[in-house]
Amino acid sequence: MARGAEAGRSSSGGDVQTLRLAYDYAPSTFDERGTTVPFTTPELAFSRVRRDTRTNHLEVLVTGFSGCRSIYVFPWDGLASVMRLTLHDRALQAEISLADAITPMRMRLAAHRVAKTGLAGVEAAEAAGAAMARIAREEKINQEAMLRRVVRLTGVLDKTTDDLMRRVRGRVGETLIVQVADAFARLVGQPPGQCRARILELSDAVGPLGFAGDEDAGYLRRILRRVGDLRNSISAANIGATGHLAGETAGVTARMAERMIAEIDRELQNLPAFFAGWDANILRLRQGIDRLAWLLDGWLDVCELWQAAMADRQNIDHRRIAEIMRVIPLVPKSECENTVRVTMDNLAGIRHRIVQQLQDWRTGEIDYEIVGRIETIKARTAAL
Repeated sequence: MARGAEAGRSSSGGDVQTLRLAYDYAPSTFDERGTTVPFTTPELAFSRVRRDTRTNHLEVLVTGFSGCRSIYVFPWDGLASVMRLTLHDRALQAEISLADAITPMRMRLAAHRVAKTGLAGVEAAEAAGAAMARIAREEKINQEAMLRRVVRLTGVLDKTTDDLMRRVRGRVGETLIVQVADAFARLVGQPPGQCRARILELSDAVGPLGFAGDEDAGYLRRILRRVGDLRNSISAANIGATGHLAGETAGVTARMAERMIAEIDRELQNLPAFFAGWDANILRLRQGIDRLAWLLDGWLDVCELWQAAMADRQNIDHRRIAEIMRVIPLVPKSECENTVRVTMDNLAGIRHRIVQQLQDWRTGEIDYEIVGRIETIKARTAAL
């Protein structure tokens, strides 16, 4: 990203402005960046939801609401009074409030539940149904992957074979699981019942990531692959400073995610040691996977936008490139690599602050233009 800054200084004025504006809006934490909400209302496309730490109320960050590069913040409960939401978005808003789905993994489940009702169309309903079926299938895959590891450690059933796994899936499966778990409990010196519960809890916690080397990687590993492909595609496209910033941001994100996953995989290689320090280790594992989900949140949208922009290599859709620069998930300043943080901090004119409702991002003054526009929208929607 340091190279991206240099490239921006030597490029056209538009690229420099885009580069600096992107850094101007870099959040400090994942909580401040918020979680991407899959709204279908056009004005809310690629918006994010977060919690105001002072009031504990939810708020929505909307990019380009006024037709420019600005980011506006609206109260969650008052969103329907600002703009006309689709029926799907009203249901999604209610589901998010009910499930407190303001983390990426909770948001994913909430979005699938609402989309499956068909409110976003038949295609979306079918995709959501397939996604929920895949989540259920991955839960079983993780349980079997965990069982294979325990079997190898205990040797109670000699070795893991295809025949053994077929038996586990059959009617005698529960008995085999209990037998293996009891042998593992003796190995780690823990009560059998507690050990069985912890084996299931661990396989559930690893679910979004999946185990390394398994045939069907978890959701987060699949996203990481997409981000890596995106980084390579952007580098090959060579579309100037804006593209360079997008590629560098994708590269930083991918490198951070790879290191985080490698650390999790190392901890899970030694299951007896993991179970020995269970309380601290399971908490650290869940926090690590949550942090990874935050890091990768929003990148699937960027990948889709990039594919659409590059559909015709002879006539690149630069409007979509500009849209990518508005919604690209910049790594929060408190989370990013030291070299990137130094570069960001040294850029002239960069200021960070929490965006407040109806407040200009950089000056902190009330934006009376947007206040008037919102009041006009309220009047129009009230009359409908």
